[in-house]
Amino acid sequence: MEVSKTLNQPNLSIKDLSSFEIPLPPLKTQQKTVTYLDKISKELETLKQTQKEKMESLVALKASILDQAFRGKL
Repeated sequence: MEVSKTLNQPNLSIKDLSSFEIPLPPLKTQQKTVTYLDKISKELETLKQTQKEKMESLVALKASILDQAFRGKL
């Protein structure tokens, strides 16, 4: 690929791009990363579910409190 001395962006071809080497971490490191991210993802899903359940409980509690208030029981 030719280096341009102007401010224009040079065109890249597939041939140019295929000559770039992309460093990758060792397979063991990649596997550890995937395991860690999977764990975090599962924890996030658990937190989302807990938050959803708590919101549903709060909505039900609010409805119950309003019902009791309108019936004069509070």
